[in-house]
Order: sequence, then C-alpha cells, then structure tokens
Amino acid sequence: HSTGGSLSLPKCFWYLIHWKWDKTGNASMATLTESPADIKLTKGNFTNTHVIHREEVTKPRRTIGVRINPTGDQTNEYNFRLKYTTEWVKMISSTRLSKQEALNAYRIVYIPSISYPLGAIYFTPEKCKYLQTQAFKTYLPKIGFNRKFSQQIIFGPSKFGGWGEKQIYSIMAINQIKLFMGHIRNNEYTEKYY
Repeated sequence: HSTGGSLSLPKCFWYLIHWKWDKTGNASMATLTESPADIKLTKGNFTNTHVIHREEVTKPRRTIGVRINPTGDQTNEYNFRLKYTTEWVKMISSTRLSKQEALNAYRIVYIPSISYPLGAIYFTPEKCKYLQTQAFKTYLPKIGFNRKFSQQIIFGPSKFGGWGEKQIYSIMAINQIKLFMGHIRNNEYTEKYY
C-alpha cells in the first residue's frame, strides 16, 4: 500500500540501476538489454501476478508533476517547461489584461507552474534565464514596462526601489535548500550521509 490506498499495478514502473564499467574504469548505467530483470507482484489475496513495467534508465517518467530519470538528464523536463512558457506567452499576448491581471498571471500562475519541480531538478542559470526572458517579452509590456527595462531594477529588492521579481534560478536554489533542510529536520536517513 502507498499512502493508505492500494497500488494500481498497471500504473507502476521501475528502474534498475546496475553499473557497468569500461576498460578505463568509467561507470555507466546498464540498459534493459545489458541487464534484464523483471518484477512480478500480486495484489491483495489474489494469486495471479502482474509484471511491473521496467523503464530504460535514460527515459524520464512523470512522477508527481516532475519528469525525472536515474541518469539525471533534465532535458525532457526543461523542454516541457519551455513549451509551457511558450504557450503561456501566446495566451497572455493574445488576451486583453489589466496591469494587475497580467501581474497576477505571472506571479500566481506562471511562476508557481515553472518553479514547482525546481526542488527536485536542476536547470543551469542560462536555461533559467532563458525561460524567464521568454515570459518577460510579453509580461513586462503588459504591466507597463519596456522589454529592455533594466534587469537590476526588475529583480532589485523593493525596499531599495526595485520591482522585486524573483529570478527562476534563485527560486530553484531556495526550493532545493528547503527540501534538503526538510529531510534533515525530519531526522530522515539522508542526514546520516552529510
């Protein structure tokens, strides 16, 4: 059981992380064909077994809103967030919004949607900036700013006269620190490794 309910075996999947070593001592994860294996489970008192689908280690799967895989490749998740940004930009640019509505669309809809997975994944500063720049091309004019408006003022703290927007890269760092600290404070096994 997971979270109090029965698992839906057809929805389950798993990865096998098995290391293979080349002649120079470099490790890589073995593929399905290099390391075949199956997991078969029964449900409740039933005796028939269900083969749980095994994924290739390089294939990302969406789990609780995040597309991850054991290799740590974030390309699929980044492309998903970039597509979301593009669709958001099209929607915002084709809609008549007041400045407050545009501000809400950015801060209450776009930023939470983009930043949701950022505790579990990593995008480079350049990729984060690109996502935000694409959104800014439409968002800034909608709230009355020029697209070329100084980034220092846009991201500057409001107590010093800045607009107070948060950089996606900073949001990612904060989310990762919060997640890490949560594990430590909850006295989970992860604390023993640090």
